[in-house]
Amino acid sequence: MRSALPIGSFVFVLSDFITTTPPELWGQAVGNGWDVVPVIVQDPVWEQSFPEIDGVLMSIGDARGASPRHVRLAASEVAERRRFNSTRLELLQRDFVRLGLDPVLISDDADHAVHAALLAWAQARLGAGRGTQ
Repeated sequence: MRSALPIGSFVFVLSDFITTTPPELWGQAVGNGWDVVPVIVQDPVWEQSFPEIDGVLMSIGDARGASPRHVRLAASEVAERRRFNSTRLELLQRDFVRLGLDPVLISDDADHAVHAALLAWAQARLGAGRGTQ
């Protein structure tokens, strides 16, 4: 895609980023002269935190196609999952900033919420002197 996108192009990368992308790939994209913007799209209940579902019987599906199974999580397992998800998001955002990237967090699919998140990102960049010539 390097020849199709001129230097200075914004490249918005939308993902839940549950699986991390190696830093060298981000560096390669930035090295092409693009303004790379990771857009983190995560559900605030299930991916950024975890709901209070201890003791509730849930059906869990497998992304690889295995049959769903029923599980019941203990309070300690729910708390551990909540800590894990919260920490994962914090580290993800921190790592993007360390790479010199300005991530956007989308936690709501409502049009106004997405617009507000992107507008806040743009205003923060302008306030920091980024995005101006």
